[in-house]
Amino acid sequence: MDRELGALVGERFCFERRGDRFAQRFKARVDAHWVTILESVEPAAHENQNDEWPASPALQDWHVEKRDGALVYMAVGRAGKTHWSLAVEVTPLGVIRCDVAARVYTQPGFLGSTFRCPAASRQVSATEIELSPGVLLQCDAELSRLHLDAASSAAEQSALVIEPRPLAAAKWPQTVRWRFEIC
Repeated sequence: MDRELGALVGERFCFERRGDRFAQRFKARVDAHWVTILESVEPAAHENQNDEWPASPALQDWHVEKRDGALVYMAVGRAGKTHWSLAVEVTPLGVIRCDVAARVYTQPGFLGSTFRCPAASRQVSATEIELSPGVLLQCDAELSRLHLDAASSAAEQSALVIEPRPLAAAKWPQTVRWRFEIC
């Protein structure tokens, strides 16, 4: 692995073990310090870890490889009958691209990725959230939609939900995707 790119990735993105799954944590440089700008919402140890429709994809295994000069993290997992996958690409320029998929066998309950983000985050368009000055999260408007539940005070964190576009009446099973990037 390229040492410089590996250091960049470690500063920008990581997986952290939470109970039976891995949480995702994204960071950005703010005032010369690396700070967490997004952290996936995962069930606490005392909560039901077998929820079929969790707030964030249930990721239980991952690996990393280098492709075309970028590091790509790939993760998979399962909750109920639903199979989850996530690919996170960190480019040499520091752009983080995320592609999430769920293989569902019945009409899903909640399907999406839920994150805690800084209270100062603000929605600047239907497809963009400014997480901190100069750091944008953009969703793929063709596949995804996003919603920011703003914190009521600076001491709290906001909640960001990225989910697939509404599903048309469909045959099951079906693979559903949503994508976003942080730049």
